[in-house]
Amino acid sequence: MNFYKLSSIPSNAKVLFDTNIFVYSALDHPGYGESCTQAFQRVESNEIKG
Repeated sequence: MNFYKLSSIPSNAKVLFDTNIFVYSALDHPGYGESCTQAFQRVESNEIKG
């Protein structure tokens, strides 16, 4: 199985986030929380479209 990192989403990409991404970010999941929060920061800065 091939998994991709959220940080590898290219600039200006349009992304549909699954509910899990919100939960991992909100609960600061030990394995995924930081990368999920960074993905939302990229949306807020208009680097990607979420």
